[in-house]
Amino acid sequence: MGLDNDWCVLTPQARKLACGFALFFKPLGESSSPGGLSEVIMDKDWKRFTDFLVREGIDRIAHTDKTYLAHLIAVYKDMEAAGCSQELCRAGMFHSIYGTERFQGFKLPLERRPEVRDLIGQRAEWLAYLNCAMDRPAFDRALEKGQEPFLYVDRITKEEIKLSAKDFDESLISSLVMRST
Repeated sequence: MGLDNDWCVLTPQARKLACGFALFFKPLGESSSPGGLSEVIMDKDWKRFTDFLVREGIDRIAHTDKTYLAHLIAVYKDMEAAGCSQELCRAGMFHSIYGTERFQGFKLPLERRPEVRDLIGQRAEWLAYLNCAMDRPAFDRALEKGQEPFLYVDRITKEEIKLSAKDFDESLISSLVMRST
């Protein structure tokens, strides 16, 4: 499913937010942050996030044509530039912290979820976990359905989860930005 198809079925709230991303989409591997990484990020805890990621060695892991850390920063900045909440930007920055179906270059053990939750906040960690645990075919079926209940399969636990429209929309927005950065 391409980006054009993905956001056709969003709820009105998510469609409004996703439209802002259309200005920032670039081919995969190119930074889409206006002005590059030198722009100031307003989150007061920004240094704690990057310090944590660097301690984990993420700055030494390759990801597309840059480092994994540069990718995570670009995702945060794209979401911030598009007007996403601080909570959603934080989730975007940590969107693959536990590994995903497609990216296994780094996986923080799930036993460390409380540590990440304390660092970025409960809801941001929940949204980041959803992206990591996403079973893409189940997510795509929920996207095609386009209405609640949004059933999500956790690829790690194999449990089926019912997502609210807000959780589903924010998971989709995070996924769209992650794919474009």
